[in-house]
Amino acid sequence: MTEEKSTITEVSEEPPAHGKSQFGGRLLRLIVVSPLFLVMLILEKIFALTTTIFIPPVTGPFKVGRRCFHWVDSSRREIFSDDPDAKRQLLVWFWYPASEADNSTKAAYLPLPWTKRLLKIKESRPTNAVVCNALDNAPVLALQSPCPLLVFAPVLAAVK
Repeated sequence: MTEEKSTITEVSEEPPAHGKSQFGGRLLRLIVVSPLFLVMLILEKIFALTTTIFIPPVTGPFKVGRRCFHWVDSSRREIFSDDPDAKRQLLVWFWYPASEADNSTKAAYLPLPWTKRLLKIKESRPTNAVVCNALDNAPVLALQSPCPLLVFAPVLAAVK
């Protein structure tokens, strides 16, 4: 017959020593972590507002011009608006081979009305922090052969 030894351990009615300061430890972590989190949020916002984004340069043989047209069809009511007097609108961009004129400027990433509306809808990076390569309203390049034309017509919530 083999003898089995059993071990009896006493259960203490007092909680472990670390349990007494558990609330104090959580409070200390909260006091230390909260300001750090707040500082990180502030730094992220500063970085987002001060950082400029550069779109990769154009790699083709031509400069790129862009013209923006905002057309309003006054004969049609805008069905997606709560305003009963709103008329149907269409914003169209044309990108094309361009010749650089003396007064050529870089095109804005988004038209000014869109930028203002975007900043009202949600807190976001100002679109003037995005540097484009297209020239705003630059003269069309005179070519002997046909040239490409890109037309972008955003619909509803489409963003370029």
